[in-house]
Amino acid sequence: EEGLVTKTVDGRTTIYAITEAGRAELASREGDLAGIEAGLTDSVRLIASEVRQSVQDAMKSLRADLAAAEKGERTAAKNRPRTATDDSRLVSREEMHRADAVINAFRARVRTDLRTHIAKGGTLSPSVVTELEAALDTAARGVTVALSTPRP
Repeated sequence: EEGLVTKTVDGRTTIYAITEAGRAELASREGDLAGIEAGLTDSVRLIASEVRQSVQDAMKSLRADLAAAEKGERTAAKNRPRTATDDSRLVSREEMHRADAVINAFRARVRTDLRTHIAKGGTLSPSVVTELEAALDTAARGVTVALSTPRP
């Protein structure tokens, strides 16, 4: 519409080409584009670094938990016959690892969403952080109540 590109249809193929006016527009906005590219590059690097660190932390925790569980299981197996309690402990440990993975995935997703929003020029108002904090506090209290409620 602004004459920045031309469109040529050749059968089922459409070819787009930049015009001189388009080149001039790009040249006039080169600084803006460089700033946007730099911001996106920084955001992508930061997000990748955070995801890497989050995965490393989760793996370190998982390895430590698995090593402790294995040691505990070996000791327990030597001292007593297998019971239903052993099975429930195993299930509990598996669920603990699952909960840890869910929490880490949530953390990574929210951080990525927030950083992407800001990188695109959005703002992060204090009310959003306050709502997030309240929701997490409510979730934590719910977990505490669920853990203190006897299960059959």
